[in-house]
Amino acid sequence: MASIEDQVRQLEVATVGGRIQLHVIMKGDRPGLAWADLVAHTWAGASERSETRLRESGLLGTCLHEIDDVSENVWRLALGVPDNPAEAWFEALELQRRKDNALRGTLLRIVQRRVATHPAMWQQLLDKLSEYADGKAVDSGLFSDACSFIEATRPRDAKLSPQVELGLLTASVVRGNHLGATSAADLVSLQSLAKQRRVNNPRLACEADLVCAVRHTNAFRFKQARESIAAWEASDFGHGLDWQWRGRQLSQLGQIQAFEGHLIDSRASFAKACGQFQALDEPERSRELSHTSTYLMIAATDNGDHTDAEAVPDEDLRALINGGAGLLPDVMQPDALARLASSDDLQTQYVHHAIVRYLACRGSAADARAYLDGRAAWRFRPHHPWPLIDVWRAILVQKHSPGEDLYMLRPLLARATGTCRADGHHGVIQLIGETIAEVRRMMGLGDGAEQERLTELARSLPDAAARIEILRTCASRPNLTPTDLMKEVLPFNFR
Repeated sequence: MASIEDQVRQLEVATVGGRIQLHVIMKGDRPGLAWADLVAHTWAGASERSETRLRESGLLGTCLHEIDDVSENVWRLALGVPDNPAEAWFEALELQRRKDNALRGTLLRIVQRRVATHPAMWQQLLDKLSEYADGKAVDSGLFSDACSFIEATRPRDAKLSPQVELGLLTASVVRGNHLGATSAADLVSLQSLAKQRRVNNPRLACEADLVCAVRHTNAFRFKQARESIAAWEASDFGHGLDWQWRGRQLSQLGQIQAFEGHLIDSRASFAKACGQFQALDEPERSRELSHTSTYLMIAATDNGDHTDAEAVPDEDLRALINGGAGLLPDVMQPDALARLASSDDLQTQYVHHAIVRYLACRGSAADARAYLDGRAAWRFRPHHPWPLIDVWRAILVQKHSPGEDLYMLRPLLARATGTCRADGHHGVIQLIGETIAEVRRMMGLGDGAEQERLTELARSLPDAAARIEILRTCASRPNLTPTDLMKEVLPFNFR
């Protein structure tokens, strides 16, 4: 009796208020026991009827769990009697990242509370993570998850290893990048530590430099972005990268080149990156190829400027778009475009943006009509890149359905602008929002960019001052089209 109570208290201290009371009751004493018997029989029964009932009940994986060896080890870790705490913890994190499991997730949260009060166990986990970081097969997502766990349970005054500190700084910058953060001050410590770890931890150091490049890109500091990754083009550092990270470095270079308007160079870099990714095993191969192929689709869609005189022929471009970055094969078929129009799938959202952008800029009337046929079921998510998807939808309607009542687009553009103006968003996301507001004004569907917001953007994005000035003055250019405005203000995949 005491043993049961002690174990439950260790697992869920906050939910155990008083003493646990156990009572023996007969089957007829509680009406719910009949249902409990049915669930137990469904779970344990070996008959075909029991197995069918279990499969169709929806209980498996929600209320009833088949505990695997990994989860059982985590259970022992939660109770404080693990055989190998560091191995059990890391194995559970790895499996949880590959396949989310409610029971295993709950057990990991319990372990987190235990580790936070046991410094010796925390040190064992830190040593395991540092050992993993020094290996040759570091998964950056798993490493980030583990670093966050270590930071959340860190004893006061405990020191982190350089690898883990690098992982935590990288994760912090990544979170800011997703919201459009632009500050270079956040990068000083990260860049310094990454430089120190290029030889011993090339993957982690390369990832740190790449996220710094993204931060500079968010602020339109394209020269500094290129400088952030320049070291990885040198043989003395670059040789430490495997196929995946060499491909990521080339993909990042291609993005910077596209932002600078050097589209031929960018397409070449994306093609080289895809060549690196071809050597990977699944699922990494498809995942990496889909990201970089999406960038290639966007770069190929653009006609270029004075630095890039050659455009991709329409036939070749359509074939590239039709591949859907490997995620949406044969997407240019009419029925597939109609399905895409009503999709809000997170996995394909960036490909969706690239495709609707292509349709609005260079797609045929027939392809545009196929996508527009699904507009009654258009969906939206309140984050990037959905505001861009919505503004390209509006331009697509204006271009290919000029007789249609454009006022149906008013709520669509209002939600796109409002999403970008929401609290928490920074720099480039807000610039996208004010550009969409100007598109809305040009279509006669609402107010344009707010001058106060433009003034604040000029302070936070000094390297985008000329682009912001276009938004201030575009009302005096009656021949300017929404597509041209998007191109003048927002480079590459910012539009």
